[in-house]
Amino acid sequence: MHSFLISAWLAVVGPTAIDTLVVCPEPLRPALVPWIEYRQKQGHGVELVSARGEAAEIHERIRRAAETNPIVALLLVGDTDIRGRIDEPKAFYRLPTFYEKSQV
Repeated sequence: MHSFLISAWLAVVGPTAIDTLVVCPEPLRPALVPWIEYRQKQGHGVELVSARGEAAEIHERIRRAAETNPIVALLLVGDTDIRGRIDEPKAFYRLPTFYEKSQV
């Protein structure tokens, strides 16, 4: 429901060249509406990108959007997975990511 309202709202605002991509889980999108309005008043065109699937799928969606639009900003909203904790109560806020080994 929330994504429908945001999509309808973005369609009413009118066509603006997309220069900002936002990757955000569905439950967090309603909280972004004031930020989106603020950025659009500044002249930015904002496009929401689905946060569903694996990190590679999200990366591909971002890449495809950037092929057709000159993207100057990318906003990632959410939290990373905690390795081995799939029972996390707020897992629907998670944004899949790539992991790189590091030395501590």
